[in-house]
Amino acid sequence: MKHILRIVWRGALVLAALLAAWAGCEDLWLRYRMAHGTATNLFEQVTIYEAGEIKGGKLEYYMDQPQMQECGHAIFPHFGKAPCWYLKRHTKQVI
Repeated sequence: MKHILRIVWRGALVLAALLAAWAGCEDLWLRYRMAHGTATNLFEQVTIYEAGEIKGGKLEYYMDQPQMQECGHAIFPHFGKAPCWYLKRHTKQVI
């Protein structure tokens, strides 16, 4: 049993190290593209709609006041911007 836990623990550490390395490499690649002027489509504007809660736990959407939020074309968040794959799936913001 102790041997299995050690294997699982090492596997989790390797996975965490791989994810950290991937995020770091992606950040370096984005910074390189920005510095050398090849960053033509790194960022995109996504429309976000606000919603407020009303009685009964329902949401009322304010379609007349859409907000534009900038996102980055990457797997992980970079430069304080959410990834586009995530933001495009979460276009409602409850206030």
